[in-house]
Amino acid sequence: SRIKEKQDLKECREEYVAQIHLLRARAAAEQYDLKSAQAQLACACDLARDICSYDLHAELHDVAALIHIAKGEYLQAAWHLDSEAENLRLAGNYREIPTALQLAAAADEQAGRWTLAADRLCRAARVLYGRGEMKKAWRQVERATVMAESDCSEATKSRLALLAGEILQTLAADGEPMPPSNKVSEML
Repeated sequence: SRIKEKQDLKECREEYVAQIHLLRARAAAEQYDLKSAQAQLACACDLARDICSYDLHAELHDVAALIHIAKGEYLQAAWHLDSEAENLRLAGNYREIPTALQLAAAADEQAGRWTLAADRLCRAARVLYGRGEMKKAWRQVERATVMAESDCSEATKSRLALLAGEILQTLAADGEPMPPSNKVSEML
C-alpha cells in the first residue's frame, strides 16, 4: 500500500505540473507566442504520458487545438478538438462536449470541410437534445443544415433530418412553440 500511495502522490504532482505547463502554453498561444506555447505543450505532454487522466488529456488536446488555430492549421485543430470531446466523454465530463464539437465544426468550416463540420454540429445537437436543451440543439441543427447545403453526404443529411424531426416532436409534445426555419423545413 505504501508503494501505491507513493506512486499516486508522484502522479498527482506530475499532473499538477502538467497543468501549469498547459496554462503557460494557453497564455502563450493566446498572445501568438507559438514557439513558447509549443515548448510548454511539449513539457505537459511529457509529464502526462504516464498519467491516466482523461480530463488532463482533454485539456492537452484543447491547448494543442488552440495552437493549431493560431497557426491557421484548421484541420489539425479540428482533429484535436474531436479528440478532446472523446476524452471528455471518457472522463464523464459531458457538459463540455458540445462546446468542443462546435469548435471542431468551426475549424472544419474554416478548412472548407462542410461534411465534417455538419456532422460534428449534428453530434453536438444530439448531446444538447439528450440534455433537454431543445433551443440550443435546434440552433446547431440549423447551422449544420446550412453547411449541409454546400457539400454534405446523404448520411449526414439523413441524421440531421431525423434529429430535427425528434426535436420538433419533443417541442410539440411539451406544448412549446415550433422554431421557424425554412432550411430545416426543406430538409424534412
